[in-house]
Amino acid sequence: MGLKSYIVASVILLFAIGVYVFNIEPNDYTLQVLDQTLTLPIALWIIIPAMSLFVATLVHMFYYGFKNFLTNKSIQRDNENLILLINKRLLNENFTKIFKSNDSKEAGDILSQLEIKIKDTNFSTPNKKINETASHIININAGKYVSTRDLKLSSDNSFMQKNLKNKIDIDDNFALDVVKQKNSYSQDVIKYAFIKVAKNKSMTTIKKVLENIDLDVEMLKALVKKDSQENNDFSLDNSMLLKLIKKTDITNQDLIQIAKKYKKSISPERLIKLFEDLVAYDEKFTESYLYVLAEYEMIDNMREALTSTQKNEFTIYKAYLDLRDAGKHYPLDTFL
Repeated sequence: MGLKSYIVASVILLFAIGVYVFNIEPNDYTLQVLDQTLTLPIALWIIIPAMSLFVATLVHMFYYGFKNFLTNKSIQRDNENLILLINKRLLNENFTKIFKSNDSKEAGDILSQLEIKIKDTNFSTPNKKINETASHIININAGKYVSTRDLKLSSDNSFMQKNLKNKIDIDDNFALDVVKQKNSYSQDVIKYAFIKVAKNKSMTTIKKVLENIDLDVEMLKALVKKDSQENNDFSLDNSMLLKLIKKTDITNQDLIQIAKKYKKSISPERLIKLFEDLVAYDEKFTESYLYVLAEYEMIDNMREALTSTQKNEFTIYKAYLDLRDAGKHYPLDTFL
């Protein structure tokens, strides 16, 4: 029976009892408590205890009904928070809201430690929010760009980073804007954008942004590849190359690859001078300098550079010279 039906039925019953008693005994009854007296019809005296029980019953029902309402609302909020938690985990984000019930808290603790991924491009659920998130993830993984307003993710989120890279892939001008506004993006995104710029923009454009960013070895190699391909009045000069190289944690093997690129585009004198200056800056670059000398068969210069070295140092280059002295000529790359 519903609450409304219970109230109506109870009122009708009380009224019927009152009418019945009044028809049997219409007189009054006086109740005296100490010096106080109260005179009421007998029918009313009969109804008062039943009325009190009726009111107490209503209070009881309202109390537990309200308590049950709060419990259901708490369960509903926990269910909503579980959906939000799943949505956050899909996006590789943390969830900070607190669950009320122990069961929901336990489920939340487990889900918070799991990595949830969308594997099926036809993924679908009854929940609109999850479907929307899944659609964004599928599009991003497919190389498409999703508006950052729709994503609403932190700048360091992995999906946000990938999404920005997707936009860089499809928009060269955006890639250039990223490089120009380095304080607005992560170093990983800036690096990705710069490599894209180095591939698709002219050296004239690239040189304008070089002062704005810090290059790592991979970025430097992308720049050298572009520079060696264009080889015009806007190419990098030795002083700029030295400045850029000094800022990177570069190895001799990296420098040898750079030398191979530039060998096809700049003069031997300039390339040798570049590596002479590098060795003058730091002797750890001797190996790459020896490689350049060997490439241009500057044998006397190689001997001079190797004069003050230890016996177990640069053995490949010493063996290379010994073979040449023995009349055996092999390409240096055979030993490397």
